[in-house]
Amino acid sequence: MNRARLVLTLVVLGVLLFVVILGAGVVLAENSGSANNTTSTSFPPLVQKMVDKFNLNPSEVQKVLDEAREEKRQQMRAAFAERLDEAVKEGKITEKQKEAILKKWDEIQEEREKQRKEMQKWAEENGIDLEVLRELRGLHGWRGKGSCRGGLGPPPF
Repeated sequence: MNRARLVLTLVVLGVLLFVVILGAGVVLAENSGSANNTTSTSFPPLVQKMVDKFNLNPSEVQKVLDEAREEKRQQMRAAFAERLDEAVKEGKITEKQKEAILKKWDEIQEEREKQRKEMQKWAEENGIDLEVLRELRGLHGWRGKGSCRGGLGPPPF
């Protein structure tokens, strides 16, 4: 029983690490702003340059970014589910444990999205440019190479 508990603990830690990696991998798309916020600071610099240069509709660009973020999230979840299926086949975890892990993964994703939206709203209300915060947090190691803030992942902005 202790071995099963250890395996479950390791899998849960793996899920949390996976979420951290996912957050770091899609942080630009995730934090690109809302469709209602079409100021020049609502996109990462490269995307904003494309919007400006090609006279793109910011809300359409946001829609594409949102779709891309959701597609990437679904791909990563599917790949993770496949790895969990393999762990079930190998007897490392049970089907019930796999389902619990996937449920927790989904809960974490929903919470991250909620935090991202709250942060955007808060920044708008306080006149804070989130792009400036993104740049600053890189200087503090929140998003820098090799840093994962002790496994806690990036802040939701």
